[in-house]
Amino acid sequence: MQHKERRNEDNKIKKQTRFSKILSGFIMTTKMQHSNILKPIILLLFVCLSCKERKDNYANFTTDYEPVVSLKENIELVGNVQSFNFLNKDTLVVAASNPLGVYLYSTTSGMQLSRVGNYGGGPYEYKSPAIVKVHNNKIYVWDSQMLKLIVYNNKGLAVNEYTRFDQAIEDFVIYKNKICFYFSGGHSSLIGVFNLEDKQLLYGAIKASETHKLLSINACAKPMFLDNNNILFTSSNALEVKLLNLDNYEIATKGSIIDEKFKANSIKNAADIVNSNSNKLIDYLMNSSYVKRIFKTDDSIIVNADTGYFYLNDDKSLNTSKRITKFYILDHDLNLIGVSQSDYDLDNQNCLISLYNNTLYRIKINESSKTEFNFELSKIKFETNNEKLN
Repeated sequence: MQHKERRNEDNKIKKQTRFSKILSGFIMTTKMQHSNILKPIILLLFVCLSCKERKDNYANFTTDYEPVVSLKENIELVGNVQSFNFLNKDTLVVAASNPLGVYLYSTTSGMQLSRVGNYGGGPYEYKSPAIVKVHNNKIYVWDSQMLKLIVYNNKGLAVNEYTRFDQAIEDFVIYKNKICFYFSGGHSSLIGVFNLEDKQLLYGAIKASETHKLLSINACAKPMFLDNNNILFTSSNALEVKLLNLDNYEIATKGSIIDEKFKANSIKNAADIVNSNSNKLIDYLMNSSYVKRIFKTDDSIIVNADTGYFYLNDDKSLNTSKRITKFYILDHDLNLIGVSQSDYDLDNQNCLISLYNNTLYRIKINESSKTEFNFELSKIKFETNNEKLN
C-alpha cells in the first residue's frame, strides 16, 4: 500500500513537472559566470536552418512511433528521464532524476535490471547524472553538477572517472582518448576537444555566435553526432551542417537547408539580454526556431528541429498550437529527401532520442490514466507514399 501511495504521489509530480517546465523556463533567467558560461536553465532551444536548392523537390513524411516496451519501476520509481542509450540490443541505459539514478533496463521486458553507480559526492558517485553514452561496451555518465565523467563496465561497475572539468555542456562524444564537448550557454566556443587524461584542450577554434549563445541555453540543444572519426554538427542558430575531423581537426561545410518557417533573428550581446532584459529574452525564445538533434544512418542524415512560435493564453498557460516539430531527412550529400512535421507535444519534446542500429528510438511519457504515468520506448519510423523518395 505504501508503495502504491508513493507511486501515485510520484505520478502527480511527473504531470506537474511536465506542464510547468516550459513556463518556469520562460520566467527564469540566469547570470553570466566569470567563465562567461550561461547555465542551461531554460528548457527550450531554438535554431535556424538555411540555404539549400531543390526547395520543393522533396517528400512529405509522416512520423510513426512504434511502441517497443513500457519501462517498469521494479527497483526504483523514475520521475524524469534525462538521457538514454543502448548498451546492446537487449539492454538500455537510462539516466533519471526525481530521484536521481542510472539504471539498466531490459528492452524486451522493460524491467529494471540493476542500478548503475550511486548518488553521492565521492569517487565514482554522481549528484546529477545528465547524459549517458555507450562507447566500446562501457557506460559513460556525465555529472552536470560535479562536472565529471564516470566510466562503468557493461555490468554497471565503476572502472574510471575523469574529474575537474570546468565547462557546462549539452552533449559529449568519446573518440579514442579524446572527449568532444558541445558547449551550452554563453561559452565562446561551440565545440571543444580535450585529452581525457590531462584535460588539455586539443581543439576549440569553432567560435559560437551571440545568437547561438542565447539559443543554446535551452536544454534540448544537442546537434552533434559522432560518425567514425568525424563529428557532424550545427550551431543552434543556423542549420549549416559541418564536419570536424577528430584526427587532424580539419573542418568542412557539408551543406544547408532552406526552410522559410525557420526563424531566429541575429542578436548582438547574449549576456546583456540574459542579465538585464528578461522580457526580451522570453519574447525571443518564444518566437525563435531551433535545431535539437542531428543523426546519421547508413542511408541518411536526420535533423530534428522546432519551428513556429508559442504564446500565452488569457489564463497565462502556454499555447503550443503554432509550434511545429520537424524531422528533415537528407541523403549523405545533404540533398533534402523529405520532411516530417507534427504538432509540438508539450509532454514529449523529442529531447529523448537515440540512434541504435540505424533506427531512431525515443522515450516518451505514456499516460494510462489521469494519475498513472510511465515511460515507453518507441521506434521512430518515417513513412511516405510520395514517389519522389525514389
